[in-house]
Amino acid sequence: TGIAKFGNLINIDLVMDLLECLKSLLASSVGESTPTSSTSHSKNSNLSFQGVVQCLIAVFDILRNHHGVVDVDLMEYYTTMYEAINQMASMDNVRYVGLVIRCLSGMLMVPNLPKQRVLAFCKRLLMASLHLPPYAALGVMHLVNRVGSRYPYVSDLFDSEEGGQSGISGYQMELPDPDHANASQAVGWESTLVGSSYHPYCASYARDCLIKRQVPKVLLAQTPNSLVNQYDDSEGGFNPPLSLESEGSGSSNKKEARRVA
Repeated sequence: TGIAKFGNLINIDLVMDLLECLKSLLASSVGESTPTSSTSHSKNSNLSFQGVVQCLIAVFDILRNHHGVVDVDLMEYYTTMYEAINQMASMDNVRYVGLVIRCLSGMLMVPNLPKQRVLAFCKRLLMASLHLPPYAALGVMHLVNRVGSRYPYVSDLFDSEEGGQSGISGYQMELPDPDHANASQAVGWESTLVGSSYHPYCASYARDCLIKRQVPKVLLAQTPNSLVNQYDDSEGGFNPPLSLESEGSGSSNKKEARRVA
């Protein structure tokens, strides 16, 4: 967005007023969710899903450009994005997965975040990956991996042997506040399901990079959005293309069987 792009040129005296305007826009988008519509993020919303994410990108870009000068409570912005993740997997909103990843990168790849908040966001992203097309799930998993490189305790989501708990004392995924969802009790079991995906790269990423924590160096240099763009098949077809090798070997085996018969 233009505000995010030129946020570093905004006079500090106007920053607080601008943040207040963006906050009021986001407040108008808090309400009953309507995941089937991309033009309305919520029942009484003035912003689309795309608009909500762009507002959040603008907020965090402005704060990054004025780091140490502007002191505001960011919790409302985090809870808004935490709710928006649930809307990402709808048919209309999945095309904005690149925007969501950009926004979350700015929100999570920063120092000194509360542990419960980081784990809650990573867990919700893993839950969303089950409902996303493979190219989008790849980007989301890579984002979780990158957050784990800054906050090593994210690997606890995949290392639990006892499994997570549910209920009052366990992980509470329905709570709107990520800081109180008790995500330290969660388990990233979604990676096991994604590891069975028909998409070869998506499946191998879940198995090797998330569960086994064996990330190739070539992947470490790539951003989540670069993976989204690299394997995007939203225009149809398969990416990567289907290999005819197995089909050829199958037909040759049939010929060999007929020959033996």
